[in-house]
Amino acid sequence: VAAQADPNDAPAEIRMDRVGLDPDSANTSPYGTPSCGRSEVQDKADLDEEDEPTIIKLSKPGQQHALPPGMQQWEEEKEGDETVLGCAGERDGKPKPSTRTVVTAAVVPIVLVFTVTMGLGLGFNIAMYGGATGGTSSNPGVEDVNLLPTCAASTAIAACMALARLAWTLLLPKEGKAAMSVVTYTVLSFIVLYTTITGSVAVFLKPAAAGVTNQMIDLLGRELNFDDEKFAQAYDGDLELTEVYSWLRGPVTNVLTSGPNARATFSSPDNSPTQLSNYSEGWAINLVVGFGMRQVRVGMESMSAIDLTTLLGTTANFTQRIPSYSDGARDKTVRTLTGGYTEEYDDGDFTNQWDQDLPPRGLTLPSLEGFTPYPGKAGHRLTSSDPYGMRKGVYIPARFTTTAEATAFSTALAADIEFMQANRWMDHQTSAVFFDFVILNPGNNIAAFLVYCVQFGNSGAVIVHPPFASCTTLTDDEPFAVVHLVLLYGAFFMMTEVQDIVLDGWRSYLCTSIGKSILDWIVVGSCLAMVASEFLFKAYTPSLLDGREVAVWSSVDTMSVYQRATSITLFFVIFKSLRYSSNVPILSDIGNTFALASAEIAMFCGVMLLFFVAFAMLFYVNFRLVLKDFAKFPDTLFSMFRGLQGEMDASELLRAEPFFGPVIYAAYTTVILYIGFTLLISIISIAHDEVRKKPVKSTNLVKLASYVVGKERATAWMSSFNEGDHRRMLVSQDGHDHEEAGEESRHGDGTPSTHALMQELADIKAELRRMSAAADVTPGRFIPAG
Repeated sequence: VAAQADPNDAPAEIRMDRVGLDPDSANTSPYGTPSCGRSEVQDKADLDEEDEPTIIKLSKPGQQHALPPGMQQWEEEKEGDETVLGCAGERDGKPKPSTRTVVTAAVVPIVLVFTVTMGLGLGFNIAMYGGATGGTSSNPGVEDVNLLPTCAASTAIAACMALARLAWTLLLPKEGKAAMSVVTYTVLSFIVLYTTITGSVAVFLKPAAAGVTNQMIDLLGRELNFDDEKFAQAYDGDLELTEVYSWLRGPVTNVLTSGPNARATFSSPDNSPTQLSNYSEGWAINLVVGFGMRQVRVGMESMSAIDLTTLLGTTANFTQRIPSYSDGARDKTVRTLTGGYTEEYDDGDFTNQWDQDLPPRGLTLPSLEGFTPYPGKAGHRLTSSDPYGMRKGVYIPARFTTTAEATAFSTALAADIEFMQANRWMDHQTSAVFFDFVILNPGNNIAAFLVYCVQFGNSGAVIVHPPFASCTTLTDDEPFAVVHLVLLYGAFFMMTEVQDIVLDGWRSYLCTSIGKSILDWIVVGSCLAMVASEFLFKAYTPSLLDGREVAVWSSVDTMSVYQRATSITLFFVIFKSLRYSSNVPILSDIGNTFALASAEIAMFCGVMLLFFVAFAMLFYVNFRLVLKDFAKFPDTLFSMFRGLQGEMDASELLRAEPFFGPVIYAAYTTVILYIGFTLLISIISIAHDEVRKKPVKSTNLVKLASYVVGKERATAWMSSFNEGDHRRMLVSQDGHDHEEAGEESRHGDGTPSTHALMQELADIKAELRRMSAAADVTPGRFIPAG
């Protein structure tokens, strides 16, 4: 055809070779085209469904192009133990695994995952629940716990599913494998997401849990200031602690006394309606069953004398200093008090529901000096001689039901606050004060915990931290389900990854599959972390029914760990779906764009991080003494990030530094925002253009579509997308009309694209038809008759 169209050109030579194999192989396929050598194919570890498509090599060097959609690809079939070999590079093209390999793929993953999960359960049994077989409680209302049956049952079901997956991997065609993979992921993910979000797995996600905690926080105030919630700003210069005591006299007193007052005068309650309850009728909305108060103190330290007598004109010789808090600087000395009050130091011992002694969880609070670790339960507590007053720093207002008791409790509470302020119970040696609340909502079987904290630095800085919250079930008939769905999910996908390693070989797995499998391993790790954090949280969950002392902060802290692990797990469970859409038209563009540009984006982020740190030094050094947003280097970095959203107060910079402030701000926004992120947009745009030029390979969900609606229809859909997405159809059905492709018809290296070749062939066909009509060419010789 080419010789007839242009006598000066040599006949075009079109050969279909497998990428990376010897095109001169002596083997020939049944269709007369060069065949991939069997020995070479077996040596190709990356011959799977993600390999490059078959290519056309023209006689001119350097011109290699993907086959147009729908072009038939040749394949070689070999009888016996070998499977069908396709030059399109499918997993079916690999040699059939031996019986030994199949058995190994069936046994090794199960044994390995069983070892991991049972080790997890055994470790927590011993460390948290009293023994290798779990623990029992002296409280008959608390169920015994043993994590081993839960781990074994969850892993056993995952093992059965993994064996089924191995069977369909070996027996089903590629469309069936894709269908089963997508269906399995969808069903498992839906079950995990639904049970977790609805609170069946994580109690803090129950709908009523947020209602209880947020309502109480609204009543108590979010910033220890019930007027304007600007306590942090107002309190910075208030060294008399009047704001703290005002908060105790205001919202705290209202919350603690509203329950007793409402029960005593139920016919006309005039306080918080959320604390209505009636013990005789057996119902309650919210009950504040506990309020605790403790402080952590530091001891005075000697220092080199600083004599200011001459300067001040009066004797002023300073030989002691108040240190920053550390465990070594903690002061455990008990002070002698008068007026019917005593002080004691709580060493922080904690015994959980299963009579296991555990170390209370500590807490680390950010401060101007850095991050300060505090004990989670130890500290100084106050006791009043009044039977309605404070006992070891704790009030239990839910025990009062009559009018006389409610009145006596209100009087004792007011007297305790007055005593603490008048006798300076919080003084210069106080490093932090913690206020704990325990709220029960019996109707929803919820126990909620709140912790407020005020921190005092030796620099004079006072930091009011937002409230920390946690919740658990009030009664739990079954601490752990027989089958843990998240553990099952993680165990199953761990087994599937190990199966792939056994079937493909670890070298092949690392070279060809690890890029996509990283996400699977992240999902597996996050699931195991979520399960471990739940085991930890349940171990520290206090027993509220047997009157045992509650370690509120330990529950709050372990709940925080559990929340983070749960959120990360849910994120990656959903994010994993992108793997199944990486070859789906339209859906694949975003993921493939970021995959193509990932290296450039990573380098861009590295450069921008250096710019960020450099500008942070300018802001931090110049403004830390006068602007609170830049007082600490981490806060400076976050303030700069907020500045990208337009939330940096430029007027404050102008007032602090009338000349240097605007200069730094202008340079920062110009370099980071206008120049830097414009480059980021260009990087992503270039990658997106490259992705749009590449045809989408029909794997995963597209194979599922072909399995459901038929191969021909799914192939037509893929062909129409690839042609319509990258270039509209250049040739009409009658072969006469086409569009000029222009520069878009060429790849980045200047070689013609697939559609450009199609257009050239259409031109040749049109010319031959013209010649045939003019009797220049005999029909049927070069062009089939008709």
